[in-house]
Order: sequence, then structure tokens, then C-alpha cells
Amino acid sequence: MTKQSANTFLNLVKQLGDTLLEFLAHLMRWLPEASWPQILVLCVVLALISAVLPLAATLFVLFLIMKFILLAAAQSNRREPLQNFDCEKNHEGGK
Repeated sequence: MTKQSANTFLNLVKQLGDTLLEFLAHLMRWLPEASWPQILVLCVVLALISAVLPLAATLFVLFLIMKFILLAAAQSNRREPLQNFDCEKNHEGGK
């Protein structure tokens, strides 16, 4: 990784961190003023996000591994192509 790409990556991580901190600060200012139904909806959304994202990531990785295993099995069963095949030398008919 070059120094410029490392700096770009670090700038991106810093920007993401700053945005996350701004969002959390806004949430902390909003939370005491929120009604109970709003807080309940927020809790349900956070629960769904925390349950669905790890499940989706796990299934993605499992299906990707299965795909590579099946591709490897199909590749190993494939017959190797003929190499250096000389038609005249191996042709026995036609006289």
C-alpha cells in the first residue's frame, strides 16, 4: 500500500468516525425529548439491525465458501484438454 493510499484510507476512517460521533451526539440530544413510542421504535430498529446484519454476513460467507468448494470440485472433475495432438501422426484410417 502506498503512502498516498494509506493517507486516503486514514482520512476516510477519520471522516467516518467524525460522522458517527456527530450522529451519536445528535441522538443523545434527541433521546431525552423523545416520546415512549419513538424510543420503542428506535429499540426495535436497533434490535433488527443487530440481528439481521450478522446473519446476512454469515450466510454470505457460507455461500461464498460453498461456491468455491463446488467450483473446485467441478474443476477437478473436468477432463484436461488435449495438448500437442498431431492429427496426421495419430490418424490410422483413410488409405
